[in-house]
Amino acid sequence: MQPLNVPASKQPLPMALGAWSFPELLGAIATRDATIEQQQREIERLRERVEGQSELLAKTQQALLEMRAKLANARQEMFGASRERMSAWQLDIFEQAHEAPLPPQQPDLSIPVEGHRRKRRSAGRPALPSDLPIERVVHAMPQQELSQYDRVTVIGQTVTRTLKYTPAKMSVVEHVCPRYALVKDGVSTVRGTTFQASPLMKSNASPELLARIIAAHFDSGLPFYRLEEEFAMHGLRISRNTMSDWTIRLAKLMLPLYEVFGRQLLSAPVIFGDDTPFPQLCKQLERTRTVRLWGYASAGAMLLDGQWVNVPKVIYYDYTSSRSGRHPMALLGNYAGYLQADDYSGWAALFRGGKVRHVACHVHARRMFYKIYRQFRKESPQTAHESVAAQALAWIRKLYEIERKLRDADPPERRRVRQLESAPVLRDYQLWLQAKASEVLPKSSLGRAIAYTLSNWEALTRYVDDGNLAMDSNLIERAIRRVAIARKNHLFFGSEAGGKAAAVFYSILATCRANDINPYDYLSDVLGRINDHPINRIEELAPYNWKPSGVTGSASTVASTSSLSIAGSTTRH
Repeated sequence: MQPLNVPASKQPLPMALGAWSFPELLGAIATRDATIEQQQREIERLRERVEGQSELLAKTQQALLEMRAKLANARQEMFGASRERMSAWQLDIFEQAHEAPLPPQQPDLSIPVEGHRRKRRSAGRPALPSDLPIERVVHAMPQQELSQYDRVTVIGQTVTRTLKYTPAKMSVVEHVCPRYALVKDGVSTVRGTTFQASPLMKSNASPELLARIIAAHFDSGLPFYRLEEEFAMHGLRISRNTMSDWTIRLAKLMLPLYEVFGRQLLSAPVIFGDDTPFPQLCKQLERTRTVRLWGYASAGAMLLDGQWVNVPKVIYYDYTSSRSGRHPMALLGNYAGYLQADDYSGWAALFRGGKVRHVACHVHARRMFYKIYRQFRKESPQTAHESVAAQALAWIRKLYEIERKLRDADPPERRRVRQLESAPVLRDYQLWLQAKASEVLPKSSLGRAIAYTLSNWEALTRYVDDGNLAMDSNLIERAIRRVAIARKNHLFFGSEAGGKAAAVFYSILATCRANDINPYDYLSDVLGRINDHPINRIEELAPYNWKPSGVTGSASTVASTSSLSIAGSTTRH
């Protein structure tokens, strides 16, 4: 008889069941069942382990794809073209996207919109502005050659025009203020004229020179050391420290005008908002820290005397030490209207009270899909147009085609067309997104793009209900792009005072551009007038109200009781 503690699988089978006693048979069966159960548990454990490893492998592969996509996007943003365009054969994708399966019992409410193609800019000769002065040069035959003929008559001419560039010139302007010895009724007095040649006290910098420095540094993004080299080519030594000092002093001078921008901004029915980081030198820590420039733009139209009039165009930058939500709250806490911005949580406190309503940006949502599409296009160029990302881009393009027709429409007309055409497309687009959301991994790039769009759906579609609103916040993003260019060139703010001065001049120059005003022309005029301009009429100097004076300053006559020689003269350098 075999011992019962030997595993059943290793016990020799008996020749006949009669060789087993009943207790032995029961014990063998129990041992066999226990062994089978143990082996089944081991199989289940191994199966779970395989499933876990498979899930881990899938997550690892997904993470690898995500990292590759992030790397590709980072390379594209750093080295590639910034335009988010699609190839020409993508123009008909919307029809494919529109045929994607939707939940049942949903009517097709889409309205076809004609395609649009921008005219390609010519790479030929630039057009010559009609307001430029013309320098006429006649290339006649030499007189010695003409003298050989009995009669010479000009019967026609060929005119060729070229665009000439004259480098900037530096000159010294000498302002002479005579002093007069005046005698009337036997009483003599000395009087003279005074003239503040520079906007800054104890400075020999003219408004034109200061305007060049400010416009070049903040509008064109030239660092001070580049300007220092430029002036040196003209034989003039102006150190970067001097230019930095002038900039901070000028910002204090222009502060009343900057405050006018802030008040004008808060009177607009719509405000666009965005922010961008900027390094600032921290001498105590011997390193840089990150500060913020918050950009705001006024928009919308108001009904005045039965006509819709656009509000003054203002771009306003606010310098802050951090990205905390308390900063936009401090500026916009009393504002009532629409704020068109991204879904950054720092804006959330503004929306809680209900006075400020959030309008989201379709470009932010589109950009997420475009990055995915761009990656598909690199990996599978033949099938990229069939991807979900490409179809999402087609839906968004459909909406922009409708907006393109409404550029010159007033707010009521814009709202009417949007309700008629955009609203049905948005409803179908939402249903399509909801259908696709169940087909993709939630944590994938595509899943996050769909989730972002659906979670911001109310704010993304709010523009349909008000003709003053836009589909995106490109207005402020275009303005902030100049700040980003300057950040790459300047590297950092030298101090808090430098950051605040930058906010002042970025605001002034961006507002000039928004109103189609040459920043240099504006600054060279206003810097010469602002010291003498009444503070209660300072808004007259705002770019949207500005009228060039043609004079950089005005002389005033003052009386003096001191005895001065009229023959004397003083020269200041």
